[in-house]
Amino acid sequence: ASPIMQAILDSDPVTGAGQGSGVWKMFIIMGCVYFVMMFVGHLLLKKPDGWHEASAGEGKARTMDVIKSKPVTFVGIWLMFYLNITCGLALISQEKSIFNCIGLGASVGILSSVTAVFNAGGRFGFSAWADYMKDRNTVYKIIFALSIGATALVILTQGIVNGASNGLLMVLCLILLFIVNAGYGGDQVQHLLWRAKNGELDGYKTKLVMLMIGTNNCHGQKPEDIAAGTREVIKVIREKQPQAKILYLPIFPRGPSFDNRAYAQARSVNEILAKADLGPEVIRFSFADKLVDANGVTRPELFDQERLHLTDAGYVIWRKAVEPFFKKYCGK
Repeated sequence: ASPIMQAILDSDPVTGAGQGSGVWKMFIIMGCVYFVMMFVGHLLLKKPDGWHEASAGEGKARTMDVIKSKPVTFVGIWLMFYLNITCGLALISQEKSIFNCIGLGASVGILSSVTAVFNAGGRFGFSAWADYMKDRNTVYKIIFALSIGATALVILTQGIVNGASNGLLMVLCLILLFIVNAGYGGDQVQHLLWRAKNGELDGYKTKLVMLMIGTNNCHGQKPEDIAAGTREVIKVIREKQPQAKILYLPIFPRGPSFDNRAYAQARSVNEILAKADLGPEVIRFSFADKLVDANGVTRPELFDQERLHLTDAGYVIWRKAVEPFFKKYCGK
């Protein structure tokens, strides 16, 4: 938790109670702040000028037609997202360790709050900038250039290794984490649903869609709501890609214990969706048993320090588990 949230959690000035008694107050305050921000966003956001909602009868471009029309742009954007998201998540998952390495372990809570501000502000800032310029590709290139530039400087100077004894390198490492956090992270069901409805599934046909979403919603949101959102995502995929099979993976195990709150929520979501009729196109598949020990606890060698993101070894297990489905439906 951030220092502000932790302070609210640890004390309640109304009753004078101590450790942990401010939970109710934290949720009221954070809920009110969230409501105001979302309502203001609702008032400010609008569809771009000249927006045209495609009707069901309008023809849509085929995948190869889109690629052939702008092959360099298509491949470039795909590579940029692949590299930026993969490397960005790897860095973010090691954020606390990096803070410790550069001598800022005592300020991890505050710095994590600052990077979270960059995470939220970056999404809003870059997207608003792209809308203003009416040129998303240029903004994508700027994000990529900033990320790769900061990463290269840190690698060349060995900033993480030497940051504790060099103030300039320490600042350089902080800049890297701020820039990376400003790009991507924390994807939730509602984010995926918006993208699915607004172009991410348009202009091509696919044979198989692999879906695993919801773990970032498991921080106080109702399991019923998370499950309902996931079903809506599946509905949109079926509408946009009716020829495709959907390989649905339940939310992965997470956390250092079986009964941690986030994992308990994830299990509730999985139980709800296990009983739901998702349609004949949906293939349910789970390999969670390979990610946990005999007690149902996440295996440390397969997860990062927070027991949330998979390590290289964990991703190898994931790849091997789903590979037969891709061979069956995609031929490779």
